Amino acid sequence: MDKDLIFYTNGKETSRIPSPTLENLTLGTKTPETKLEIEKTMDCEPYPDEMFEEAERREKLNAGFKQDADGNWYRPTLQELTRNERIELAEKEIAYIVMGGQDGREYANSIAFILQVLDSLRDD
Repeated sequence: MDKDLIFYTNGKETSRIPSPTLENLTLGTKTPETKLEIEKTMDCEPYPDEMFEEAERREKLNAGFKQDADGNWYRPTLQELTRNERIELAEKEIAYIVMGGQDGREYANSIAFILQVLDSLRDD
């Protein structure tokens, strides 16, 4: 009984992987030679620019940037952020610390940022 793995294209055999035997399991199987021809198709349409612009916008928003009335991006100061936005950024910093992988300077910067956020939340 033939237990080879056979690949067909348009009803025609294009490649074959032999079934495992004691010999090819211990010696390794030879990579099959394929007769498939890969044709480049020029029919595919490129991604619309709007998709890239939206992805860039989301990345900037996730990084804490804001957009002014003219559409320019800027990083707001802690005083410009709402109370909840500051808390969310501090929570992200805590998550980075917990995940690990930071060097000493990044760790110290994360702690300093969290302390700044806590200080900005104090009632005067």
